[in-house]
Order: sequence, then structure tokens, then C-alpha cells
Amino acid sequence: MYLSQGNVTSLNEDNLDSPFAELNLLGRVGTNLAFNIGQKPNLPPEILVAVCLDYAGMVSPNTQTIALNRLLYEVGSPGMAFKITASVLCDAIIQVSRQQKNVDLADSASILQLSFKGKVEKLRDELILSYYSSNHG
Repeated sequence: MYLSQGNVTSLNEDNLDSPFAELNLLGRVGTNLAFNIGQKPNLPPEILVAVCLDYAGMVSPNTQTIALNRLLYEVGSPGMAFKITASVLCDAIIQVSRQQKNVDLADSASILQLSFKGKVEKLRDELILSYYSSNHG
């Protein structure tokens, strides 16, 4: 489910790759499986930041910031789910902030934070809509 099936000779239900396989979360190291930590080429910055906004809205409602450490390392966080690094998340936020003025990477007392203005649900939905309308139709 999380690992690509590789080359297959016949197409059937058992050898279809899951959408999770496209994220390249797991890889083979010899005969073992290991997490692929870092950049996910099939995870666009807009979608990653939208997921972070969604998470922030769930765990810290009524706030306008969330520490990157929470987004990366808390149980159930986007960082844990997608196995990304701090640099990957920072790059995504910076890239999105160039297009979306209400999202920014802030440094408060040497703590990096995702900062946002407005309703988190609205910002999340705008990012998703913007990405899919410009890239898929």
C-alpha cells in the first residue's frame, strides 16, 4: 500500500499502486523497509502548507501561529505523516508565502513558526483551490 510495486507484467487489482506509494514514504534497504525522510517531489508546497493549516486549526484553534516543531514532530502532525524535514517545510512555507500574503514563516524568539492571518479553513481551501485550478484544469 505504501510501497510502489515496481515493474509489473499484468494489470490486476493486487498490483495497482496506492496513491500513498506516489509519496515515496517507504523504500527498500536491502531486504528491509525504511522511511524516506525529506523532500517529496509528489507533494506540492501548496498542499503541504494546506495540510499544515488544517492541522493548526485542529490542534490550536483561535491562534494565528503554530511552531514548526509541532508541525514536524507531534503525533499525527504533517511532518510525521509525510516524513519531511524542517528545511522541506520551511521551503514550502516560503514558496507559498510568495503567492499567498496571509501565510508566512515567522521567527519569534528564535522559534520558527507558520504564521497566518484569517480563518485557517478559508486559507486552506484557497491554497487547495489555487493549486488544483492552476495545475489541473
